[in-house]
Amino acid sequence: MHKKIVLSLSHIDLDGISCQIVLRNLYGDIRRMNTTYGKINEYLNIIEDYISRIEPDEVFITDLAFKLDQIERLNEIASKNENTNFTFIDHHPFGEEYKHLNRDNFKIIITDKASATKLTYFYLKKRYPEIENKELSKYVDYVNAYDIWLKDEKEFKVGFVYNELFWSYKIEYFWSIFKDNYKLRNKDKEKYKDILSKKNKLFNKLENSGRVMKFSNRILLIFLDDYQSFVTIDYPDFLFYVIVRSTGGISVRLNEEITNYNIKDNIVQKILKLPYIEEAGGHEGAFGISVIDSNPHILVEFSKILVQYIDEELENINK
Repeated sequence: MHKKIVLSLSHIDLDGISCQIVLRNLYGDIRRMNTTYGKINEYLNIIEDYISRIEPDEVFITDLAFKLDQIERLNEIASKNENTNFTFIDHHPFGEEYKHLNRDNFKIIITDKASATKLTYFYLKKRYPEIENKELSKYVDYVNAYDIWLKDEKEFKVGFVYNELFWSYKIEYFWSIFKDNYKLRNKDKEKYKDILSKKNKLFNKLENSGRVMKFSNRILLIFLDDYQSFVTIDYPDFLFYVIVRSTGGISVRLNEEITNYNIKDNIVQKILKLPYIEEAGGHEGAFGISVIDSNPHILVEFSKILVQYIDEELENINK
């Protein structure tokens, strides 16, 4: 174990926390922060202030989809703190040129070939071959299979269980359980059975209350705060899935049959022109939308517009 002062900023999801589990395996105690995409600028300020006071040896930014100006800002912070090594690791699509921003103490790794957890593990293994840990390696493969949706691989089902436990346990309890021991316990397996039971009851309730809407067997619209990972599994025959949360966040997922990802880019570009959208973007097969006002009426109206955009793009493909 390498004793260093390590600051880690990562996303608030299974992949994000698992990057930090990998870091802990090598460095022991780490200073951990987790955030959403919408608060990246705020956390860049926090990082800059933290470094000025603590002077960590390493700063890792993982599983956060930065924009170019945010990477440039991180580069500026690195240039002012030459005794700290900065490593940025992400797997979300990034269309801008960034390689010129690499410097002696600032390493940028962006590729969509694996989850951020697996990229972090490989990067650290290359630097420190002794990090090799069979149990950790298994856990990394579970997270990777789930996060990039390798649903035909044997690791996927276990990764799916970890993901549901993450959202059920919440981030701090999940961290306390799995930060040093990556195996599922019997009580975790029982918890997952309970999750399945509650999910089935909720989905039946949503169907009966009209909060699951199906459009021409091509688009599924569902108003749902929990158990979102089950949507494409429980409703496998749709091309697009629109999941609307009461907090104003919307997830859009594409069926793997859709290989023309321009359809996603076209939809996102239309969405960003609407007045009440904070941000939109993500992976090729899935993307997220943040609506500024979570008023239920606005969410319903926006959902109708979004379904219309999707339907138009599907029609264009068929022409």
